[in-house]
Amino acid sequence: MKRFELTFAFLQLPLDFLMLILAGFSAYGLRFAKVVTTIRPILFNLSWGKYWPLVLMVAAGWIVIFALTGLYSANPNRKLAKELGRVFLACSTGFAAITIYVFFTLQKFDSRFLVLAGSILAIIYVSLARTILRLLKILCYRMGVGLRRTVIIGTQSIAEQIRQSLENKPQLGYKIVGFLKIVTALFIFYSM
Repeated sequence: MKRFELTFAFLQLPLDFLMLILAGFSAYGLRFAKVVTTIRPILFNLSWGKYWPLVLMVAAGWIVIFALTGLYSANPNRKLAKELGRVFLACSTGFAAITIYVFFTLQKFDSRFLVLAGSILAIIYVSLARTILRLLKILCYRMGVGLRRTVIIGTQSIAEQIRQSLENKPQLGYKIVGFLKIVTALFIFYSM
């Protein structure tokens, strides 16, 4: 895998962690917004000083869930829709884990709103961040940065179809550097 692909794969984890923290902080701020407090008054006493360390711990736990659901695999050709589906699955699993923890430990936790809003915002923020990261990657490919140098092996007509297909989809990140006929490719392979 190229350094370019590894850079984008490496950026995903800290970016996800920041988005999860932002989701938790946003949920807290939203809970104390006048619009929400007029609908449902605040009945709990969870100060900011006690809340933000919890957000950091929960975000770290969710990163583990993200890793277990395959969100940090280094597949450069994974479709965005599949990736966002995994984000939804991972965030839903994190929400379920928090709910189960609160239920079985009999925690006095009056604001279910924080958990639900934090989970929904996590899905939105992480999905948005991953989409932006994907768009940046596509932009780099279109500018010729980070392209994977590729040789097409096959007959002339098939090679031409593949070349046209790859040139029509620059977001895939391939740069055609040559063609080899099947016989030539077999000769090179067996002579190694």
